Amino acid sequence: YVPPEKIGKAKSELLRVAKKAIIMVEFHDETTDELGNKMFLHWVRDYKKLFKEYKVETQKVQNWGSPKWDNIGYFIIVYV
Repeated sequence: YVPPEKIGKAKSELLRVAKKAIIMVEFHDETTDELGNKMFLHWVRDYKKLFKEYKVETQKVQNWGSPKWDNIGYFIIVYV
């Protein structure tokens, strides 16, 4: 729920407190940009672009019983 104008600060805080990795469950779409677009009343971002300086792994969420999560829901791991 972080708007584009605050995502830089949120990213900085995540990196500041992380020791080895940041693990997130988020809406991720590689056709959007790192600042995000609103979809389903939520922010959807390309987390690989947002954390382009780091190794990022994504794994698709499956069978969560929600079309939006099944469509663009991902587990995201950023190794810091």
